[in-house]
Amino acid sequence: MKNYIFTAVLLFLTISLSAQPIPKYKDASQPIEVRVQDLLSRMTIEEKVAQLRHIHEGSILNDDHTLNLEKMKNIIGTLGWGAVEGLTLEGIEMARYTYQIQKHCIENTRLGIPIFTISESLHGAVQGGATIFPQAVALGSTFNPDLAYQMTKAISGELNAMGVNHVLSPTIDVIRELRWGRVEESFGEDPFLVSQMGVHEINGYIDGGISPMLKVFGPHGVPTSGLNLASTEANERDLREVFLKPYEVAVKQTGVNSVMTAYNSTNRIPNTASKWLLTDLLRTEWGFKGYVYSDWGAVAMLKDFQHTAKDDSEAAIQALTAGVDLEASSNCYWALEQLIEQGRFDEKYVDLAVGRILRVKFELGLFENPYQGADMP
Repeated sequence: MKNYIFTAVLLFLTISLSAQPIPKYKDASQPIEVRVQDLLSRMTIEEKVAQLRHIHEGSILNDDHTLNLEKMKNIIGTLGWGAVEGLTLEGIEMARYTYQIQKHCIENTRLGIPIFTISESLHGAVQGGATIFPQAVALGSTFNPDLAYQMTKAISGELNAMGVNHVLSPTIDVIRELRWGRVEESFGEDPFLVSQMGVHEINGYIDGGISPMLKVFGPHGVPTSGLNLASTEANERDLREVFLKPYEVAVKQTGVNSVMTAYNSTNRIPNTASKWLLTDLLRTEWGFKGYVYSDWGAVAMLKDFQHTAKDDSEAAIQALTAGVDLEASSNCYWALEQLIEQGRFDEKYVDLAVGRILRVKFELGLFENPYQGADMP
């Protein structure tokens, strides 16, 4: 009799547990906006802020460039993070490490939120063993947008095999200052040419299953005296018709869902802290629905280089309220949790930014297919 009762209770519990509905954010049949809001409602402020932050290879690799699992687990913990980037490894190692990092985020964090695995691929994936293609300025000289499409479609196959789901490419600056040391990164001086080459590169990535990122947003290719990081001086007509035109075309004509800020200034206002650039123009006027990623260390530059902020807290507030959702390389957004707890900052700005990042992760299907092609132990 006791065995019968025990079996019945066990069966009841099994049926009850199996009948529990899965969370809406894990249900692929739900609309993306429903999934985003459901997941946001379950997140602590610590988990939200972690989605706005970035892990670099120096934090998780040993000196011999092998993955330090303990460092990785200690950093990610049970929170999950927004992105991991900078793993300039051999291709086979890249595949192994992206798998292990993603596996931890899916299986060992409280909510199982996948991470953006990001790489550079300006003219081929940066990992060792990947195919090297011509620099952008050489590709631009062909005046053949179809070549741009074919190139990024081919690069996407290699990125997929390495478990990369997101790339910091293409660069669509309009170059009008030949003394600048980064001229080779873009297609040339004509906004129409740059727009067309950029659109085709974006479509090549998207059709290849990779999420591209427009960079670097702002008039980056005309710094004063050709000095990298120097402010650009330009009137609004030149900004709209020349230097920012390729970004407008790309946002309106493709499905691109991420943009990187330029770490210099426009008319001496840092692009990373420009509400006009990142919110009024990009989102309100052009209708961009994705998320914004900071240029390398750009948020910290607000305090260390441009001096519009006195500390991490002020830099974080300036960047986030302007429209920068995910901080790369620097580490100012850690202060947001404390600011909110002290009542010094409105959590709605964090929710807006996290919502944009989660929305892109859902759009890319990362909750259903987090590992791309990197399915090795």
